[in-house]
Amino acid sequence: MYKTNLKMLAHAGATTLLVLSFALSHTSPAEARFDKCLGGANALRELFGKRDPAKIEELRIGTFNVQDYFSETGRLSPESRAEGRYNLRRIRPKRWYQVERVGKHIEKHDLDIFVLEEVAGLQEGIELNEKHLGGRYDLHMIEGNDGRSLNILFGVKKDLPVEAELRSHKEETWTDPTLPPNAGPQKLFSRDLPALIVRLQGTPIVEKPLMVLFGTHYKSRRDRPNDPESRLWADEQIARSARIIAEYRERFGQDINIVVAGDFNNDLNQGEAGATPGHNEFGPLYDDAGLINSFELGKGLPVSDRVTHIYFPPKNQPPERHQMDGLLVSESLAEHVIQTIIPPYIDRAGNPYPLPRSFKMRSAQPSDHFMVFMRLRFQSLIYRAN
Repeated sequence: MYKTNLKMLAHAGATTLLVLSFALSHTSPAEARFDKCLGGANALRELFGKRDPAKIEELRIGTFNVQDYFSETGRLSPESRAEGRYNLRRIRPKRWYQVERVGKHIEKHDLDIFVLEEVAGLQEGIELNEKHLGGRYDLHMIEGNDGRSLNILFGVKKDLPVEAELRSHKEETWTDPTLPPNAGPQKLFSRDLPALIVRLQGTPIVEKPLMVLFGTHYKSRRDRPNDPESRLWADEQIARSARIIAEYRERFGQDINIVVAGDFNNDLNQGEAGATPGHNEFGPLYDDAGLINSFELGKGLPVSDRVTHIYFPPKNQPPERHQMDGLLVSESLAEHVIQTIIPPYIDRAGNPYPLPRSFKMRSAQPSDHFMVFMRLRFQSLIYRAN
């Protein structure tokens, strides 16, 4: 027996694509009928213009905080205004040449899947995709909890032979100890912890997916009343993330491939040699969830070179260099990692810019963060998955 759902996907074009998806309620016999019904995976690839997975050597997954990507000043939906969300009238649109450079940066490094942070809405994603990426990506977004309407956007190359399903965890709640006891449960994630479930095309949804890719943009480290650096809030977001990962493992198997990609809003190398000493708030992800900083794998990269954000304190204090952005991967993915790269921004002549030495230099970049991407061996990945 089949359950049939009509699902609306955010398509990287002017119109919304309707996709008919089949959810199977039986195992092997139903899977056989599924393959017969659809004519097999090869027919699907031919129908949708997908690459042959047997000919793909490498998969590139990247994360990029594109910094305040608004296409219009003050754009807020009536629903958002009714909910009392932040008035965006004072936030100006991102400059066209910065958006263009963001697109060129993604295009140059040929990402198969990207996770972008600080994107105001799907409108911005469509603009980026259509104007600067040749419309080559299917886009996935569920608006989160951010008061400035800064969201997480996923892009998957249209010719990649996979199917993707996006799930949100923005409704997770917690009891904020800084509020009065009668305040009640509060939304935990200041943005969201969306999960993109990625399956090889033609894989029945009752089977284990190729991977689960979480996007993150944890709480910024600004002080709030009775919570210096928002540590209580950030710690709970990270601990809950580890528990959510455990729930996905319960559902799909302990060896499911997991990636957590995004802006972690603090140095991911706490406790590593040469890193900033102190509280290791990412312990739940490293220890409980068993994730590994992808820079530790493959060709590797020294901690001192893992710079994705440079903070320029006031009063001429020395700049602070951190790896705030990255990809944490499960042990099941570790053997497939070839290399993780922080590509520099380049000028019009193709020369790399040096790391910014001042706030003014940083402001001239397309973003105040650097992109990070990971190269994976695709053939060994799908062989192990199967």
